[in-house]
Amino acid sequence: MRILVVVRHVPDSSATLRVSANGSAVERTGFKWVMNPFDEYAVEWAVQLREKFGGVEEIAVLGAGDSGGVEVLRTALAMGADRGIAITGESILSPDALVQTRLFASAIQREPKEFDLILSGKTSIDWDSTDLGPALAEVFQRPHVSAVNSMESFDGRRFTLHRNIEGGEEIVRCALPCVITCDKGLVIPRYPTLPNLVKARKKPLDMIHSEELSTSEQMTQRIAPERLVSPPPRPPCQFLEGTPQDMAREVARILHDLNPSRID
Repeated sequence: MRILVVVRHVPDSSATLRVSANGSAVERTGFKWVMNPFDEYAVEWAVQLREKFGGVEEIAVLGAGDSGGVEVLRTALAMGADRGIAITGESILSPDALVQTRLFASAIQREPKEFDLILSGKTSIDWDSTDLGPALAEVFQRPHVSAVNSMESFDGRRFTLHRNIEGGEEIVRCALPCVITCDKGLVIPRYPTLPNLVKARKKPLDMIHSEELSTSEQMTQRIAPERLVSPPPRPPCQFLEGTPQDMAREVARILHDLNPSRID
């Protein structure tokens, strides 16, 4: 079995983001890039499938090839992936999920052998996009299971998977080849050790420019931010003093002033 994991890099959740002067994009410097948390589950699950069941010929990771993206791919290699594929060029950084999907799909199609299992996180936390997995499944005409949070069984060719749905849990059986997106709870990602981070530097990382992959259709963005603005600063925190009864009355007054029609 050959496994491919699509890995995206996102700003660290503690980073302070700045909008560019013309309001067209977020500044891409001045903070740390990290692996999209849901993609971490996908990388870890791929490694655990090999450790628990064997028969995995290769685990490859595919992502963007800018400075932040390459470091994230190296982290995935340190977690246990064998080879990285990095797409360079501005197109792969497009917020349009369709553009990204077509570029990722073109890179996958260049591979000499097909991947039996394509994994990604259920969503990317930067643009809150959930399109990548289903779109790749559509491109390759494969069955797709989204937001998987546990695996019941795997016999080498067929998975029994669990996913949360509104009001309950769904159990799905899915045979290879397929596309699966991973949710929280599926696995606990390992922390890459320093020796493995050093070893990851020696693992192959192929660079492909987006112009080698793209067509005019692929390059056409159908979704683009019209304008970005920073959120207004938060008002200062208000501290209440006095007895518990006095503070409770003051809280009730404040809430009443905020929405008098809802609070009597």
